[in-house]
Amino acid sequence: MMSCPDLGITGLIAPAAFGMHSNALPPFSAPQSQEEDQRVLVEGLKRIRETAEKTRVFLLLEPLNRYEDHMLNTVEQAVTIIENVESPFIKVMGDIFHMSIEVSL
Repeated sequence: MMSCPDLGITGLIAPAAFGMHSNALPPFSAPQSQEEDQRVLVEGLKRIRETAEKTRVFLLLEPLNRYEDHMLNTVEQAVTIIENVESPFIKVMGDIFHMSIEVSL
């Protein structure tokens, strides 16, 4: 099986989306608290960090707009999570489409 570096891939883009849910749409509440979501996300990213650093492949965390997910809706929120992971191989990928929706708040 070929790896990302074998294929010339230097980064993978992923949203922080597990159990896709929007607080902006019914039922208007997340299945668990924001603190629990953040704890689970940071733990997962720390596990990914080990592989990312070993393979030297970046994980680019993409915030989604409030209609698509409740976890990370802004670049600022993503940066806060990434600071808790403490890895130079976990970065933020800002998507202009998603960012434009959040600017309208």
